[in-house]
Amino acid sequence: MITPDLENFLNITPDPRILRMLGEIEITPLQCLCELIDNSIDAFTKEENPENPKIFINLPKEKDINYQPILISDNGCGMDREQLTKSIRAGFSGNNGMDTLGLFGMGFNIATARLGYRTEIITCRKEDDFMLKATIDLRKMERSMDYQAPWVTLPKPKDNSSKHGTEVRIFEIKKDFLTRLRRKQYLAKELGRIYGKIIRDKNINLVYESIICRPFTHFRWSNIRTGKNGAPAYIAIDKTIATQKYCSSCFEWLSFQDVSCPICKEQKNVISRDKKVKGWIGLQCYFDKKEFGIDLIRNGRVIKKNDKTLFDWADEDDDEPTPEYPIDGQVGGRIIGE
Repeated sequence: MITPDLENFLNITPDPRILRMLGEIEITPLQCLCELIDNSIDAFTKEENPENPKIFINLPKEKDINYQPILISDNGCGMDREQLTKSIRAGFSGNNGMDTLGLFGMGFNIATARLGYRTEIITCRKEDDFMLKATIDLRKMERSMDYQAPWVTLPKPKDNSSKHGTEVRIFEIKKDFLTRLRRKQYLAKELGRIYGKIIRDKNINLVYESIICRPFTHFRWSNIRTGKNGAPAYIAIDKTIATQKYCSSCFEWLSFQDVSCPICKEQKNVISRDKKVKGWIGLQCYFDKKEFGIDLIRNGRVIKKNDKTLFDWADEDDDEPTPEYPIDGQVGGRIIGE
């Protein structure tokens, strides 16, 4: 057996500035909020019957920006120390990567680094008499050249000993991002569109700057209506495309000849998993130049709304697709779906 000489190995632990550089990845402030909202929703899915689930997003006033945070809070089950440690470790996920929204790892770090330079996570469980608080200070990490995130225990409020849930507080906010988050009426409407199915199905109260995010519902023809030629105005979709092996640890699809995962080389986490498409396609009750197309949804969250790829034709010699809808002389489109 050959014992490796440690002197012949290179230490490639990332520089702490990597966490700050994650904040340079081009995602919008709304997408950042969605990454953090996802984690709160995932917390509720871990409970069988969460009682009155709520998620609040609050912004500091302009005069308070230097000491008040962007705050995302929920009344979910909370975390213990091990779960908290894993949740703020870049790239880690305790989730299976398929049935949950957030990865609470890369998504969490990118989102918080994009919005500000210092993040506090305060979490507590109903059965505990204390709260856990961890701080990720990107600038301090760079100066100290390590990944240490200090944590402390705090007493629960005396008047709320059964308190439970998680708060994410983002300080040293990037002001241009905060300005884009001020459009509270618009953003509350967008969040209602993005999370409409989840809000309806799980009865979650999502509140943006004191505005309740109302779930969006498509205005379409009924399930029983048909056209002149008998074509249905609504078609339900529930189709298995394929069944394939999948590593639940590495989130990796395996080829049909693979016996073990090509990443971790293990067999114990390899399962057989269906690739499915579920949803519906139908006719909107009005024509519109923009408001039509297919909403692409992952685990209840709209990843892309009004996708119009179905209505584009691409010439192999032309990079720009040509719209092919509508073809009946009407102005706008009306085919929609989820």
